[in-house]
Amino acid sequence: MSLEVIKKEITKFFGENIVPDNHQRLEIANDSDKTKMTIFESESTGFKWIRVILPKETEILPFKVDKKDYYVIFKYKKNCEAAALISINEKIYLVLFELKSTLRLEKLEDIKLKITSSLYLLLAVLRFIKFEPKNFLAIVGFMRDKLLFEPTDFDMDKMDKKQRELYKEWKSGFFVVNDVYGSKIKIRIIRGSCQSEIDLRSCLSPKQ
Repeated sequence: MSLEVIKKEITKFFGENIVPDNHQRLEIANDSDKTKMTIFESESTGFKWIRVILPKETEILPFKVDKKDYYVIFKYKKNCEAAALISINEKIYLVLFELKSTLRLEKLEDIKLKITSSLYLLLAVLRFIKFEPKNFLAIVGFMRDKLLFEPTDFDMDKMDKKQRELYKEWKSGFFVVNDVYGSKIKIRIIRGSCQSEIDLRSCLSPKQ
């Protein structure tokens, strides 16, 4: 199913707000040799942002997931900044974006919760139109990274089991989420500094 068809099917049932033509937090620009997708923390300030560099031929379908109205029937009300389906090399990825001021051990649960909440919303929408993504990315931007340093034994002792598992997932580069059907979804984590670019052209090559 092409992204154009996916958008058409979504708007049949859910309206246009969830797949807006002009996304206020996600900006797409094309250069001669690449596509640039910039994600902003809020609609009013440009202080916190991160830019993702993609191959020129990438097709993008942005999703707006920051409206609380979408979450009325969902258990969790938190959400990430934005999301998008990207089609590249005959492969479609569901990408979720979250920006933080400072990465800390105690913030990992909040990061994963926002990504998971938005993931469940979008899976419900996409499965309703009989499309199911197979590849998942979480782009996490930050101003300061306090997780560059390994936690001490004392830090690890203070963590409960859930926090330790989250830290292991973060270090492994994948969040693991329980699907509503009982299977596991692995979301590849890609980290980068805010106000900078992440070049994904090599890691989204046909071999990946």
